[in-house]
Amino acid sequence: MDLKRILKNLDWWLIAAVLILMGCGLGLIDSATHSFAVSTGKAWHVQRQSMFMVFGLAIVTVSLAFDYRVLKNYATKLYIINIILLLAVMFVGQSQLGAQRWIQIGSMSFQPSEFAKVFQKDCRHCL
Repeated sequence: MDLKRILKNLDWWLIAAVLILMGCGLGLIDSATHSFAVSTGKAWHVQRQSMFMVFGLAIVTVSLAFDYRVLKNYATKLYIINIILLLAVMFVGQSQLGAQRWIQIGSMSFQPSEFAKVFQKDCRHCL
């Protein structure tokens, strides 16, 4: 991708708003956990949130350079994998908040139904 074109087409107001909201959120977390941080000498709430913010910004940066049209070549395979994951929820899924909808792998858990929103197959031509 052309970096110059990507930078030209970015919505800088949106980026500024997100960064301001991230800063406000970090400030609120610091304020809410300040007494804990002072008494224990650990501000891990702020450090953890900062880590998630940096990780999220890295994902956004990588996704800007990714050409999503490449996924069209893998649409059928991704759809089938997602159907298998949705079926796997019935057998190996974890229950949380009164519903069985999570698959846990190690310390990470995810909802295949969220991927189904993206990978749904357009079957208008199937009829």
